[in-house]
Amino acid sequence: MLRRKRKYNNDEDLTEDYYEEEDYDENFDDDDFDNDKTRVKDYDDSFAYGEVDDGDRTVITGARKKQEILGFIVVKKGKRKGDKFDLTSDDVIIGRSSRCCDILIDDEDVSKIHCRIRMDTDKNEFNFFDCGSTNGTMINGESVHHKVLKSHDIINIGESVELIFIQV
Repeated sequence: MLRRKRKYNNDEDLTEDYYEEEDYDENFDDDDFDNDKTRVKDYDDSFAYGEVDDGDRTVITGARKKQEILGFIVVKKGKRKGDKFDLTSDDVIIGRSSRCCDILIDDEDVSKIHCRIRMDTDKNEFNFFDCGSTNGTMINGESVHHKVLKSHDIINIGESVELIFIQV
């Protein structure tokens, strides 16, 4: 059986079709895709790519890069006391909702989407934003809606959760 595939020649013409005999493996498992490090021009910041010439076709190989840690949050008080969360993204949402929060704090005083921390890469600083939370947020004892964070700032979310922000 022939299967339609795409051959990627260069950046201008990425969609040349060709046909190749389909490889069929009865023991094939969908999890094999997760373990496969061969990617086809699917650029993602979390992969490092290099081109490999495999006879008459070019494939892109990828190996996961270690994500850079920009800072971290440590839970000083609350149900998750002692937990540390690495900030590897320039936009982090903190809250109770498992559907959209990067840092999940399961506490009744924490709103579903309580706050967010965004990195301003041009200034190399983190900005804190309260997302209209019900119980509010305090940083270093001051009620805030927006504030530029400094390393070792203490963030109180609601009544019972205390976080420490550390920038690397």
